[in-house]
Amino acid sequence: MRYSVQVDDTSPILSYSGDWSSSASGGDTAEYWGASFHATSSNSSYVTLSFIGTGVTVYGSKGPDHGTFIATVDQEEHFLDAYEETNVYRTTMFSQTGLPLGTHYLKITNLIRDMSQPWLYLDYIDFETGQDDNIRNVNYTIDDVNSTISYIPGGAWVAGREPTAQHIDGTFHTSAVPGAQLSTHFEGNAIYVFGSLGVDYGLLNVTVDGSYGSLINCSASNSRTQALLFYTSVASGRHSISVQIPANSSGTVNFDAFVVSRWSDNNGLGRSKAKTPIIAGSICGALILLAWATYLGHWTWTQHKKRKNMRPGQKKLSDAMKLREEKRKEESETTAVRDTDKSHDAVIDNGKIPP
Repeated sequence: MRYSVQVDDTSPILSYSGDWSSSASGGDTAEYWGASFHATSSNSSYVTLSFIGTGVTVYGSKGPDHGTFIATVDQEEHFLDAYEETNVYRTTMFSQTGLPLGTHYLKITNLIRDMSQPWLYLDYIDFETGQDDNIRNVNYTIDDVNSTISYIPGGAWVAGREPTAQHIDGTFHTSAVPGAQLSTHFEGNAIYVFGSLGVDYGLLNVTVDGSYGSLINCSASNSRTQALLFYTSVASGRHSISVQIPANSSGTVNFDAFVVSRWSDNNGLGRSKAKTPIIAGSICGALILLAWATYLGHWTWTQHKKRKNMRPGQKKLSDAMKLREEKRKEESETTAVRDTDKSHDAVIDNGKIPP
């Protein structure tokens, strides 16, 4: 089953180039999802996203000073306009569906054609991913306090607790030690890494199944908790993930939780509904056949045992009765055939030929 992954404008999964400003307070910030947005009035400034999926939708705001922009998906350009007479928030700026499941590249570029309409505002981006079937998706959280997570070296990570509204389940682990690492195993088809962003935060290396994954920059002008730091989809099965502070990093890292998505039938979390009646019917048919075979076997064994326990005289009498019954049946069939022949001859004698 397909589902959407929501990427806020503050997520380091997005890559900004050019002159962008971000806001997390004041003005009309509350109108935006997550109370934040990125904006630019610089021509050719752009933002990019690489994603694995089948579709993508860009959300932002439109208004009287908003202008034209270009949405590029896999080198195919779409020229669009964000002008509206009044401000409109959390609105669809661009959407494309029907892409083949795989890796795609999105680029949103500001294109100034009128100096009175130079602005481009980005709120968040949704991309669609997952299999096109009716197998239900299951998400589960591996929180930072989960015993399956290993923190090394000892003492490099400090556990913290704050209100649940700020962190998943109200807990987090933080470190500023270069080389500090955390890792775990998971079974699923996709994994998210959530943590914090801020002025004093640094870099993270995320590795999946022992291969280099991505270098994440957690530095941001505005603080944000429960931020999506990393996302990737993987083949069904058991996987490993490692999050490490680079040796040359000087910032703090705040880890919140992993979230794993499972949608594959191989995980036993859901099966196609179309298979259920077939399986049930096959089981019922097999049970009926087994019951009939058991009854027939029991009847044959009972008859054999009954005959075995008969006295010699009883056996002779039983055999004689069986022969008499067979002879009577044979005579009855012969009489029926003779009567049929007489009827047939009578029809012919009357000048009628049966069809």
